[in-house]
Amino acid sequence: CTSASPSVCTAICGDSIKVVGEACDDNNLVTGDGCSNTCSIEVGWTCGTAVPSVCTAICGDGLKMVTEGCDDGDLSSSTKCLGDCTGPVLGWLCTGGSPTAASNCVEDCGDGT
Repeated sequence: CTSASPSVCTAICGDSIKVVGEACDDNNLVTGDGCSNTCSIEVGWTCGTAVPSVCTAICGDGLKMVTEGCDDGDLSSSTKCLGDCTGPVLGWLCTGGSPTAASNCVEDCGDGT
């Protein structure tokens, strides 16, 4: 808070205490983990109400986050990428993808399935 009268107080992002004005606070100032260095929820993530905030990647949104094995953007489970985005369905090979792009999944020819 400032020493002016009346004092002006601002939230401290990264202290694990989510206050008014912060969408999340995961106890760090690292971007790319769901809660940004400005305590905003990042695109492709959802953050719960736990303290500190726990953020998880949104599976099936077509954005492959570091915590996902693949994400082809298909919301139906067990199509090419597993319904929990941990990896490809048996018989499929998923490569690429990024926080701005979906994984590319193709049939894994020669795998015996």
